[in-house]
Amino acid sequence: MLEPEQVVRRVRKEIEAIPEDLRQTEVIRQTIICLVSDMVLGAGLRPLPRFLPPLSARDKIDLVAVDQGGNFVGQVVVDPMVSLEKVKAMERLDCRPKFFITFSPRRDKVKESTFFLPRDVTHIDAGP
Repeated sequence: MLEPEQVVRRVRKEIEAIPEDLRQTEVIRQTIICLVSDMVLGAGLRPLPRFLPPLSARDKIDLVAVDQGGNFVGQVVVDPMVSLEKVKAMERLDCRPKFFITFSPRRDKVKESTFFLPRDVTHIDAGP
């Protein structure tokens, strides 16, 4: 569904295109989600943004990909660093592959936060 190296290249290019004084955390996060959505569409899949997994009252998955038959075929979460609540949301949906994209310039903190990631989640560090 997603090639990590390609995602990193495209995300970094998109972030650099945002004027520096407008690079707010949420602007970057939403830009990445839009980019991933475009990549999912390009793969012939349907992106579902802000998907609420079963048995979850509030924790949404940023983007879920479904095939033409409506089957889940991938999920993506985007945040500056890995957060336990987002990892738990991903666990509530039985769907692989799972991608967690981080973009914080604090590489040391991103590395520490990956402690929360289970083995079945692919971490894509798209930070500068």
